Amino acid sequence: MGYNFKSKFTKVLFNSSILIGLCFLFSSPLSAQSFRGIIKNVKGEIVNDCYILLLNAETKEIIEYTIPDSKGTYYIENKKKDIKKITIKCQGLPYVTQFKNIDIHKGLHLYTTNFNLILKDHQLDEVIVISKRIAIKVKNDTVVYDVSKFKRLEDRKVINVLKNMPGIQVDDKTGLIRYKGKPIETILLDGDDLFGKGYSIGARNISTEMVDKIEAIEDYHDNKLKKGIKKSDKVVLNLKFKENQFKLSGEASLGLGKNHYLGNINTINLSSRLKGFGVFNFNNISINETSFKDETYAIENKEELENSSVDFFKESSLTQKTNFPRSYINNIKFGTLSNLFKLSDKISFKNSISAFNDTSKNSFISKNSFDINNSTIETSNQTSNISTPEFVSLSNEMNYDISKTSLLKYQNKFVSYYNGFNQSNLQNNTDLFETYINQTKFYYQQKINYSRKISRKELLELNLFHSNDDRRQELFLLNQGSILVNGVPINRENTESKRRLLKGKMSYLKKIKRWDLELAATHIFDDEDFNFLLNPDTYNYQSRSNTSHLMLETNYNKRKKIQLKGKIILGYSDRALKNRFENTINNKKGFFINSKLKTRFKLGKKNSFGITFENNNKLNNNYYLFSNPFLIDTRTITSSRPSLDFEKSWNLSMNFSRYNLLKQSSFSFLSSYEEVSNFFIAEQTINEDINIITYFQTPQAKRDLNISASTSFFIDSINNKMSVNASAIYSNYFNVLNNNVIRSVNSSINNFNIELNSAFEGFFNYKSSIGLTYIENKQENTRVFINSNINARLETIFKLAKKTYCKVEQELLLPRGSRINTNQLFIDFSFNHIGKNIEYFILAKNLLNKSSFNQIYTSEFSTSIFSNDLFNRYIIFGLNYSF
Repeated sequence: MGYNFKSKFTKVLFNSSILIGLCFLFSSPLSAQSFRGIIKNVKGEIVNDCYILLLNAETKEIIEYTIPDSKGTYYIENKKKDIKKITIKCQGLPYVTQFKNIDIHKGLHLYTTNFNLILKDHQLDEVIVISKRIAIKVKNDTVVYDVSKFKRLEDRKVINVLKNMPGIQVDDKTGLIRYKGKPIETILLDGDDLFGKGYSIGARNISTEMVDKIEAIEDYHDNKLKKGIKKSDKVVLNLKFKENQFKLSGEASLGLGKNHYLGNINTINLSSRLKGFGVFNFNNISINETSFKDETYAIENKEELENSSVDFFKESSLTQKTNFPRSYINNIKFGTLSNLFKLSDKISFKNSISAFNDTSKNSFISKNSFDINNSTIETSNQTSNISTPEFVSLSNEMNYDISKTSLLKYQNKFVSYYNGFNQSNLQNNTDLFETYINQTKFYYQQKINYSRKISRKELLELNLFHSNDDRRQELFLLNQGSILVNGVPINRENTESKRRLLKGKMSYLKKIKRWDLELAATHIFDDEDFNFLLNPDTYNYQSRSNTSHLMLETNYNKRKKIQLKGKIILGYSDRALKNRFENTINNKKGFFINSKLKTRFKLGKKNSFGITFENNNKLNNNYYLFSNPFLIDTRTITSSRPSLDFEKSWNLSMNFSRYNLLKQSSFSFLSSYEEVSNFFIAEQTINEDINIITYFQTPQAKRDLNISASTSFFIDSINNKMSVNASAIYSNYFNVLNNNVIRSVNSSINNFNIELNSAFEGFFNYKSSIGLTYIENKQENTRVFINSNINARLETIFKLAKKTYCKVEQELLLPRGSRINTNQLFIDFSFNHIGKNIEYFILAKNLLNKSSFNQIYTSEFSTSIFSNDLFNRYIIFGLNYSF
């Protein structure tokens, strides 16, 4: 019944090699010649603060670069064939640049060339310019990008220019930024942290005209006392603003069209004592680039969501958002204001307030076919959803440098949330339901951190955390009679959940030569009450857990070439669930051990290889602790068989990466295997009218195998950057359908994507991509469900004058079984003319005015076809004023 990985192994390798092999294709050239030597100055002293560049002597093309080691020795390879003459260029800031030409001889593979450098009379610019496009400075843990070398006319905001910088990846949907594959912690403004985790709003709104350099800083510590004691995996970006930048500046824009509008104001203050940033936005053109977009909020507010109370309607069809951007219709009003005030050299205050309001709509028709136990069940829905979310968020932070060896930080956060969900749903073309869900939530948290350095290599740290979350939810059936839930007619439900969390952690950190050590003791108290008012009954539950654990973490670093990190947690948990309706108490106590071992090897200056093993014991989500049936929408009733047993998992992953920033090339490969036992699965009873879901815990293990690879490189001969990404996910899990036995399910999701972006000097450029997704789902003893789709994009950019450009974007979407025609094509257009302080623009979306679009979804037992209503064509005329 389990997933037979041995029998699937050949298929996995075959499918993966097809997807991933293309990525290797561009990263494995053969080695031809090697060059080595020693670099000294005229006094015979070792020199290592310089670069070695390997060039084709005929074309002057840069083939490779390197940096000498601490002994002044360099080693570099030419991996290109048919080159008859090589030039080696030795360049350093305080030295006169030297060139040496070498003739390549057949059969000779190793050449020795030494340099004796002469000091300059004056210093030159620090930035090493490799070509017209690239200017990068590498120094220790920091890489500095010259914005002017990467910025094009259409790159108006920081998030746009970041996409052009080697080693940096940007997720347009969420605003998440990665550097060398790692998510960044935040974006600093001239070294000051104004945004925290919510940096995406700054990246989307700060003008590139203001920014001179962007620094990527590794081994970053938000607590400066830890620097030199503990190695950090954190990465940040730091914006260095132009020296002549006004202290207070910003932009204001307004656009109008028939029944459509947009407005945006952003301001930034860059004075030494006060830094501030504000954005105020409103629009009804189906664009949400705020920090309250669901995907962005989930990343930037992960701590809040992990500590929140149970959302009983999270799986309801009323609360689900469309995953097709062109079917999202909105009316957004958003504002945020952040300030950092340095009261003195020792005390600083930071606060941020944000408000968000929207009326979003999406409508669709769905036809669903379920194949269960050799029979077919057909259902249909004609659905219209409206939601009206309202957020207010306030956060404050105080930092006090008590002395050179002690720090105190206090943080708090308040979130008030309201949402009303309306759904009109015609089920099976017979029953029309009008349903309403009302949801309110108030969240509060506070944190205190105190750190004290007790010696040059020792530190004590105290962390205290407290949070409260109150949530109330109501469901009403407005125009129909009741729905039977467990034999009881229901047309209204009320729920209330309250969660309180207390955490305390005391840590001791010590540096011993190449070893970093941390010993920590932690206690967590977690208490949650949740109530259901289902006439005529009231169900009340109380969940409590007390968890204490000791953690030992070690980190060994050898000259940045070898890193070994180990962590072990020994804990004790006492957890209880009280069901007052049934007057029962379930209690679990016991010890647990969690561990993690991570190794990383640096192979040369550009390559790294790592292996990670991790095992975890954790409590399941409180969502699975209620046992009474509960109506979450007019088609779904849920309940659970509560269990307090730990969910157990182990994971093994391997990764390899190669980043050559100066040549704009990268390659990464990642594979991981995970097994999870004691997880909750769904037992479903499905008919034409209702789906009854009961969650229960099973000791059986679900398995996931993930393989991904990506490469990017610049092709000098055609002035294009190419990126290739491939991934494959193979899963084995379980389900129970219509009173049948537990069945095994095998699933595979394969993605392949190619991007090609030009960097021409002339009036024309383009950005293009094509992606393929192929999915297979198969339940034990049933047929295979297959789905696939193709997504192709072409964005052409025309530079009509020095300060004028336009863009035409074409998007082709091909669901499985569709033919290429205009029904699958979408066209958008924009025009911009940039004056001294005023920019004029035209923005047009859905020029072909498509009214609907079909999408296909499959599971291991069903196929669903969704016809989504789309927003209407609009054309906006506007201007943007900079001050």
